[in-house]
Amino acid sequence: MSKQISITSLIEKPVTNELSALSAKKIQQKSVSGSLSESQDVQKKTSIASQLMLSGKFELSIQAYKRIAKQYPHVTEECETQIGAALYFLGRYDESMVYFNKYNANDVEK
Repeated sequence: MSKQISITSLIEKPVTNELSALSAKKIQQKSVSGSLSESQDVQKKTSIASQLMLSGKFELSIQAYKRIAKQYPHVTEECETQIGAALYFLGRYDESMVYFNKYNANDVEK
């Protein structure tokens, strides 16, 4: 049975040799690179969706932003705001206002 190493165990126990320090560094890099990969993936996908909108491919842009929002819920507000913009450019004003008002309702001063 192989022994599983966690970052916590490496932090709690002092590193006693060079091999252990190297192992700890590799685990840390894997952990950090996983986070960066997701962030880079979101950025790449939103950039493509934005390019679709800028080139007048509004329906494709809407589909792309919906997929991004579903896959990465933490960017839903950004995606749905862009969906609202695409709907506006398509002349679907009532639908676009639903998306715009969804997030801007709290920003309006009374």
